Amino acid sequence: MADFVPNRIDRDPVIMKGVTNPEFKMITVIASVISIGAFILFLFVISAVFSMLASAFVLVISLFAGVYMLAAYKRNKPRNYVTHMKHVYIERYFKVPAPFIHKTTHFKSTRKRRLTRKRHGLSKK
Repeated sequence: MADFVPNRIDRDPVIMKGVTNPEFKMITVIASVISIGAFILFLFVISAVFSMLASAFVLVISLFAGVYMLAAYKRNKPRNYVTHMKHVYIERYFKVPAPFIHKTTHFKSTRKRRLTRKRHGLSKK
């Protein structure tokens, strides 16, 4: 019995403008940090209520800007490129292994002595 399951079942679901769920979580974390910084900055300049409104506005604007910037960055790149590169970056700088194999190594087998054609009996007589 053949199982005809399309490849899109294995993919992460697209949320907005081609951005998947893990990528949207990255954008949300960055936008939240920007919004908290804007809240603290606006708190010193204007009152608390207006600073909350301004930081919410900054959060929404930074979310949309992040989605559009990431969608433009991902154009003509392979599927899951951004999340793979994030794991590679974390592995390179923080020494936490990535959950997938992303690098190849060179394997070779060497012998202690070199076998010539004469030893094998392949030389012309």
